[in-house]
Formats: sequence, C-alpha cells, structure tokens
Amino acid sequence: MRGVVFGLLLANLLMAVCVFLLSKENRNSQPVALPVASQSAPTSITLLRDLTARDLVPYAKSPEVLVNRESADELSVPAQAAPQQLCLEFGPIATRQIAESVIAAVSPNIVMETQVRTLQLSPAYRVYLSPYRDRDTAAENLQNLRASLTERNLSIETLLITRGELSNGIALGLFSEQRNALNVKEQVEALGFPVTLREEGQQEEQLWLASQPFEFEGIIEDLRVSFAKLEPAAELLEKICKTIAQDIQLP
Repeated sequence: MRGVVFGLLLANLLMAVCVFLLSKENRNSQPVALPVASQSAPTSITLLRDLTARDLVPYAKSPEVLVNRESADELSVPAQAAPQQLCLEFGPIATRQIAESVIAAVSPNIVMETQVRTLQLSPAYRVYLSPYRDRDTAAENLQNLRASLTERNLSIETLLITRGELSNGIALGLFSEQRNALNVKEQVEALGFPVTLREEGQQEEQLWLASQPFEFEGIIEDLRVSFAKLEPAAELLEKICKTIAQDIQLP
C-alpha cells in the first residue's frame, strides 16, 4: 500500500516539473523575422537592337475604321461659291426730286438710300480791306478807293461788306488762283490802302444714292442706261460691299 502511494506522489511531482519547464520555455521564446528576398536592381540596360523577335511582346492591332463611301464622296465635293454681290453708288444728283425718282425706278429689286456727302475743294483767296470803326467811315474810304482806281485806270471790283465778321470792310474779290489775288493786293496797296489776303477752305455738299448689297449679274448695263436717263450728269459706281469683318481693327 505504501508503494502505491509513493508512486502516485512521484508521478504528480514529475508532472509538475514538466509543466513548469514548458511554461518557462514559452516565456523566453522571441519572434524570429523570416528573411525576405529583395528585388535586386537591374545591373545593365538592354538596347532594342540587342533583343530578338522572341523577346518582343506583340500588341493587338488598332481597329480599322469603316468609312461610308457616300459620306466620303460628299466631303470631297467642293462647296459652291455664293453669288457675287455688289453695292452701287450714284451721284452727284442735282435735286432730291431726282433722287426719289431713281429710288422709285429700281424698287423693290434694289434698295437705295440718299446720302449727303461733303466734298473738299481747292482753297480760295479772299482780298479785302479790314473793317472800319463804323459804316460812315467805311463808305467814305470806299469812295476814295474807287476814285483812286478810276484815276489809275484800274478795273477792280469793290463792295462794301454789310454783314458777318467782316462787316464795314471793303471786299476786293474772291479768287481761285493765288496769283490773281496777289496781283489785286499789290495794285491796291500801291494806292496807299492796307490790304489783307486770306486763304479760305472751300466745301461743297453733294447728294448721292447708295444701295444695299444685291446680286448684280446681268443687270449693270441696264441700270447704267436707266440712271443716265434720269440724271445724265451723275456717275454710277460699282464697289465691293463693306462687311462687318472689314470694320474690325486689329491691334
């Protein structure tokens, strides 16, 4: 009986020792990192010319685009040019009544409107005696001047100025040629009168007709004949119509 008890105690003691040793081994154990194979960088560069056909990777061909034959033919047909358009100018016209007759003759096929244009003319040369202080003094000097001209047999037109900025002055003429104005000035100055010569710009207002754009093929000559009957002295001008794009000024 003692042997059985002793054997059980020895077995329990051995079991306790084994459990103790196993728990101690687990506490002392540390995780071990596993080695990872590193990717090494290429040590050399292979040129395309050194590769063989086996080393090349083939890619799929790009898909073919199907073109409709009718659509391609439509694109290849050149666009037809738009009918050429023209603008007309007619003038100068003597009166508005004649202008209205021309507008009525071409309506409604051609739309025209009246325009008043200012034409710059060659300058004129005015010769005169400067205004005197009053009308009586001006009249007295005019009589003296006329008497001196008659005595010298000089034919120069004289006139008393009664209105405007030169009122009470004496007009000696308005000349288109500067040399004629200088000649009169010298002749009157030789009689002892102070003379002034002034250059003046000349303008003339003219009445014209201008049309809106229209297709002109085959009708210009007919228009020229018709316009000549209405106003023989006027001129019919053809010009390219001005567009919006022509008004744009580029920097």
